[in-house]
Amino acid sequence: MARRLSAALILSAAFFAMPAAAEPVRCTELISGEGRMTHVDGSDDFKRYGGHVPAKLAEQRAIADWQEQVRAYCPDYSPRWWRALRAHVACDAGAGHAWCTATAVPARKYLSMFFR
Repeated sequence: MARRLSAALILSAAFFAMPAAAEPVRCTELISGEGRMTHVDGSDDFKRYGGHVPAKLAEQRAIADWQEQVRAYCPDYSPRWWRALRAHVACDAGAGHAWCTATAVPARKYLSMFFR
């Protein structure tokens, strides 16, 4: 009896000590991706593009992050941005930096409706 009680206490302590897992991605709801860029002299982006950092680089990176999340968590849904529902990109820029968030609901893959 004491052995079962101590095992139960150890398991419950381990359960409560574990960090909370991130909430699972729900593929039928909005999914967000983030992208950043810097065009300050000496930054990685500045060096990579030889001083000519593309204007929409942060937006492209945000969409690419959204696509990666859809590929990783929603195999029955299309990672194509042009097929996404309620697609929106919001950006904020200042002092040589830009931050963008791409938000959309992924569209279901056509054949995933028939094959499971």
